[in-house]
Amino acid sequence: MLQYIALASGSNGNCHYFTNGQNGILIDCGISAKQVLSRLAQTGLPMTPIDAVFITHGHSDHIAAAKTLERKLYSKKKQTIPFYISRGTIAYADERCLPQNIHVITSDQQVSVGSLLVEAFAVPHDAPETLAYRVCSDGLWGGIISDLGEITPSVLDKMRTLSIMGLEFNHDEVMLSNGPYPISVKERVLSPVGHLSNRQAAMALRQTISPTLQHLVLIHLSERNNSPSLARSLAVQAINEAGATDYITCYVSHQKEALPLIQI
Repeated sequence: MLQYIALASGSNGNCHYFTNGQNGILIDCGISAKQVLSRLAQTGLPMTPIDAVFITHGHSDHIAAAKTLERKLYSKKKQTIPFYISRGTIAYADERCLPQNIHVITSDQQVSVGSLLVEAFAVPHDAPETLAYRVCSDGLWGGIISDLGEITPSVLDKMRTLSIMGLEFNHDEVMLSNGPYPISVKERVLSPVGHLSNRQAAMALRQTISPTLQHLVLIHLSERNNSPSLARSLAVQAINEAGATDYITCYVSHQKEALPLIQI
């Protein structure tokens, strides 16, 4: 069994939770520690352990609450949990966000967290040593693939293994082009180390959809340069073209509230 909850996803904070009922991990903590714990408490699960936290990269919407969350979890559990962070992220992130119990993690490294297995892999983004993660329980894989400017062959390979996939659908290229951002920001978002557009993400889906995938969650949508309906329409089109409508459920994550529990 593997369970997943998108606690928050968007430009103002990201946090994802995986558990198998015995152990649990967070991927990123870019919303407040109070919100992380509050949204977990509202899931309805009998227990929501946090045994480790894995950080993707050093932008504040992914790491801002790490230090505070470490302190709150210590107060709650009377033990310090590990935060897995790349060396590049440690050097790049605001030191005021960094927890004390840091364990360095590198691309392609696997970490056992109780009965969960977590694997890191590199993605191209404009923060040093940005990582994506996939999580395994009983041979079932879930993963969070976000904050990358392009889909590499190795990322495609990881996507093909996932039964639960959180995939970035950050922006619509036309909305971004016509939107209020300065040209320098638009160029950054569109660059190979920026963010995935709806079109890029949908193209990657077409290449990787298989009967393995059961749940697709669209994550890290831009509030200004995208819309949930537009992103979802392209994702559903890719699912339909692959003939996978009957076995893949598509969701759109939210910034201000958690999605319902997903379980395989």
